[in-house]
Amino acid sequence: MTILFKTKSIFGREVIFTSEALHHIVTRHPEMVGFETEIIKTITDPDFIVEGQHNEDISLKHYPDSPLGDKYLVVAYIENGEVLTSFFTSKPEKILQRGVKWKRS
Repeated sequence: MTILFKTKSIFGREVIFTSEALHHIVTRHPEMVGFETEIIKTITDPDFIVEGQHNEDISLKHYPDSPLGDKYLVVAYIENGEVLTSFFTSKPEKILQRGVKWKRS
């Protein structure tokens, strides 16, 4: 496992981004190639954090001018763990309905 980045969530807990996670992300979501910096920013400076279904946190950040258009970047990760997956969505409400843990004020 190669660690690409270590960062802290808004709750101050370490989150690592590995080459394996990146491979998983770009294999399932090829449009995510080149968005590593945005993935980290979505963890460290999110607009929302949502409760995941398996004890993971899901950060969302709005990117109105992304190369894919007006989208939200979604990053699922484990606090004191690692990034699980990431993708863009134009329908954040589907994810937000799971239960917002934190919202930018």
